[in-house]
Amino acid sequence: MKEIQNTSAKESDDQKVPAIIQEKLNALRKKRKELINLSPEEALYQILSYDQSTALVNSIPSQDLLLLIHEIGLEDSLPIISLASTKQWQYMLDVQIWKRDRLCITETTRWLHMLIKSDANRFMNWFLKDDPKYLYFYLYQNLEIVALQEGEDFSDLPDTFFSLDSVHYVSLSDLRLETPLDRETEELREEFITEFLKHLAAYDHYEYQKVLVNISSVIPAEFEEESFRLKSIRLEEQGFLPFEEAIGIYQFISKKQFQKLNKSEISEKLQERTNFNAPLYPIQIMSHDNYFFQAIMAIDSDDSTDEVYLQFISLCNQIVSADTISVKTKDILKNVVSKACGYINIAIESLLGESPPNVENLINIVTKHSVKNLFQFGYSEVLPVKWKADTWYRNSFINESGLPLDFWDEEWLGFIGGLLLKRPRFYAEFKDGLLYREFQSMAEIQKVKNILLKIIALDEMLSLFSVQIKPLKNFQLTYKNVLLTLFARDLIKLNNVLAPISIFEFKKFFDSMWETKSENQNCKVKSSFKHSFIEWFANKTGFEQDYIQSRFKSVFDTLFIEIESELGNVLFKDIDPQYINLFLLE
Repeated sequence: MKEIQNTSAKESDDQKVPAIIQEKLNALRKKRKELINLSPEEALYQILSYDQSTALVNSIPSQDLLLLIHEIGLEDSLPIISLASTKQWQYMLDVQIWKRDRLCITETTRWLHMLIKSDANRFMNWFLKDDPKYLYFYLYQNLEIVALQEGEDFSDLPDTFFSLDSVHYVSLSDLRLETPLDRETEELREEFITEFLKHLAAYDHYEYQKVLVNISSVIPAEFEEESFRLKSIRLEEQGFLPFEEAIGIYQFISKKQFQKLNKSEISEKLQERTNFNAPLYPIQIMSHDNYFFQAIMAIDSDDSTDEVYLQFISLCNQIVSADTISVKTKDILKNVVSKACGYINIAIESLLGESPPNVENLINIVTKHSVKNLFQFGYSEVLPVKWKADTWYRNSFINESGLPLDFWDEEWLGFIGGLLLKRPRFYAEFKDGLLYREFQSMAEIQKVKNILLKIIALDEMLSLFSVQIKPLKNFQLTYKNVLLTLFARDLIKLNNVLAPISIFEFKKFFDSMWETKSENQNCKVKSSFKHSFIEWFANKTGFEQDYIQSRFKSVFDTLFIEIESELGNVLFKDIDPQYINLFLLE
């Protein structure tokens, strides 16, 4: 795969990078590329044994570094965290300690503890230099501070208070916390705050007293809001938009609206950051079997390729923000990348129309439109099918009859269930171990749409039946066993009600269903029997047989294939009602 170039390592016509520096940059780039394909344990060993390990860690894109740390494990990654730059530290905190617009006390405790444990002196330097408001807010939430006046006795304070200067007494407190902490977080909090105060007092006693005074004067809402604002600005440079903005990626746009959109260039902030270090993992794990990958691999211009890469990385980060997920493993990142590629691929397929998917057409689409707009348009291709499913289900016959969605049996339930999710997903039928995944092609959208139309049509037909179709105690109803049971009852002249058939009465129906019936033989359902079913269904709904045949032939053909599969090689004497799914028997 083409490798995205680090813009800090590019040479320009007017400013050449010295050869020795360029050589070292190339060596670091090569080493970073090697690390991506290593196991976490081997990557850790390679980093720590590298002769310029600090430079290597500092050169790793912050997103890749954080993912690598999670893959290795936080405790085992302490040596790497100690080598990371302050800027990388800040990124870790920005990404890990916030939940939407609120500071997560548990994650804040965990990561502050990790940083001070990795390098306490650097942590103190960073704290005093940057003066982070969120750390003041965190300490305000977890500490109670009392400054004794002259003549006051500290013995009046509870035993939980301690002091490093016999003036300011400090105690851990849960009074300002919205939710109680678990035991592990309590232990980490005590260890971090104790170490922090001790190192601060030893580092600069005047600063120690000043910090305690500042903690006591914190205005919680103001400090948290300002910290969130600054965090959002830092992350926005890499595509991590605030949730309220990021969610716009799922807003519907029609093809006409899409064609009017101007190409969104890379964020000006990214362009201005000449040292922008693009992460490599998203590109490395991108699937090869889609038009988007084929297009970017075929682009001749390095500048155009880099632009598409950067836009794709920004898109993945926006998806992470919109879906409020934390990328802690390669599998999670792979799902994000797969989602982005899938909907971009759908957009390309839609825009190609009848045009051949040759290299020229693919490149033209990818370079003409922004990656973000392509994703949004691709996602919009699914939304009309979802909206149709939502509208139908609210007013459907089965919903009004109090029947659950599993009335449509396992396969149809899977597809309709995926459409009714807040964000529609494709029913993967447990292929590759997945129940649901994101849509990846127009063919998948069309498949789900066709199934939905069959469900809607059959639901409408069932509403025309004179018999009441309601849940039955001790029976799981599906459209299959409801139709076949009602048909069987009609054929053997039982009452026109939805009720189980006795095994004795079912024998007459069972014996008349087959062309031949003998042991160890897969029997076929009579053609006349299938015709009788079509005739019966037409009579119940009031439609012509030709219409029913044209509309539901594939559904009914599948139904009779299942009958042959389930009962075709079973003799009546061996039938056990509790194992029969296609008929309601007692």
